[in-house]
Amino acid sequence: MIKNLKPCEMCGKHDSLTDTLVEGSVLSVCRKCTKFGTLIKKTDIIYLKKPKKEIKLEEVKEFITPEYSKLIKDARERLKLNQEDLGKMISERESIIRQLEQGHMKPTFSLAKKLEQYLKIRLIESNEPKEKLKDVRIDFSNAAMTIGDLLKMRKK
Repeated sequence: MIKNLKPCEMCGKHDSLTDTLVEGSVLSVCRKCTKFGTLIKKTDIIYLKKPKKEIKLEEVKEFITPEYSKLIKDARERLKLNQEDLGKMISERESIIRQLEQGHMKPTFSLAKKLEQYLKIRLIESNEPKEKLKDVRIDFSNAAMTIGDLLKMRKK
């Protein structure tokens, strides 16, 4: 006579089954097969079945600022250089400098770094938060302070 409708998930024997954790999986196994895993309680099953939360870290992405052409031209003129001289200083052709200043060509990261170093400007930006949270002192002895005031301070 069959005691359980389901057989043991490891050996196939029809016996009283218990839930056991075997190599990271919850299986219904007979008494003999429980030695291959860890006997678990019903409360543990609820914990095991919860999906793992994925932690998404925001990647820091770098990009060339959209105003690169104006920044390059203004910095070159501030140093009183013409396009040919700037090209020689950073080992690039004059036509490349001209195309950059006109906005017809976007600089590569290596070229942008050369221009940043020589012209003392910032062409590469990142999506990092620009300001850290400021340390705000709250005077709790002030009876006029409300929760709404605290929320406004938090948004700033």
